[in-house]
Amino acid sequence: MFQRAEQAAQLWPLTVNTLGLAAHRENAVFKLEAEEGTFALRLHRRGYRDSAELEAELAFMAMLASTGIAVPAPLRSRTGKHVESSSGQHASLLTWLSGRPL
Repeated sequence: MFQRAEQAAQLWPLTVNTLGLAAHRENAVFKLEAEEGTFALRLHRRGYRDSAELEAELAFMAMLASTGIAVPAPLRSRTGKHVESSSGQHASLLTWLSGRPL
C-alpha cells in the first residue's frame, strides 16, 4: 500500500519530503510532508465510491474552504483534477488539519 501512495503522490505538483500512514479505515490516509506544506493523501477504498461522487465531495469541500470554514481543502493534481487514478485506485490530496480524535 505504501508503494501505491508513493506513486499517487507523484500526481500532484509537490516536492515530497516524508510520507507516512496516518489512518486506515474507509480510506488509507497518508500524512504527506512536502516543501509546499503538509497534506492528507487519501487512497480511496476500491469500489466504494466512483470518481464522480468523489469529485462532488471535493468540490463541496473546496467551496466550504473558500468561505473560510476550516475544512481540509482539496488540491488539484498536475492534470487539474481533484481525483486521480493510481494503480487502479482513486486518490485525492487535501490540506492537513491538525487535531485530535474526539
